[in-house]
Amino acid sequence: MKNTLTTLLLLALLTLTANSAFADRYYNSSDTLLGTFSNVKCGTNVNCAQTAGKLVIAAVNGKSTIVASTTTTITAAQCGSTFVSDSADVLTLPEASTVPGCILDFVCGTADDFDVNPNDGTDKIGIAGSITGSNTTTTIAPSAGDAIRCTDIGAGFTLKAVANDLWSVQRTTGIITDVN
Repeated sequence: MKNTLTTLLLLALLTLTANSAFADRYYNSSDTLLGTFSNVKCGTNVNCAQTAGKLVIAAVNGKSTIVASTTTTITAAQCGSTFVSDSADVLTLPEASTVPGCILDFVCGTADDFDVNPNDGTDKIGIAGSITGSNTTTTIAPSAGDAIRCTDIGAGFTLKAVANDLWSVQRTTGIITDVN
């Protein structure tokens, strides 16, 4: 009886150990191991949770942090934030390859030039063609390294890091121009 009980306890312990060793791994849709849950780092206003063996990422309360802009480089921890200009500012995006999926909002709080630059000469803020704003239609086609600008109070845009060297324009309001 003692040996049977010991064997059952040992078997249960081995099963739990084996399951916990693989419980925090996550995979993409092609079943490629992406990493372990313990290595996931979420930015500001983002919750990461492990639910039913899946990684679940969600915005906190549907709100983003509002940041008064300055002339600086945006950090990965600021992904999900909204930057509002309070003067003529130049913000530099993080390197796109280091923040895949990062979404950033930009709003002109003043009628000053509010420029957003890629991190380096290879990153591009990608749009080619017309953007219809609330006041007019603007055609821009920025090259690698070119900034985009808004100057009208309330104008703005949303960018998303979608590739190693590409920030995609997700939405615009007002007049947005290509500078550089």
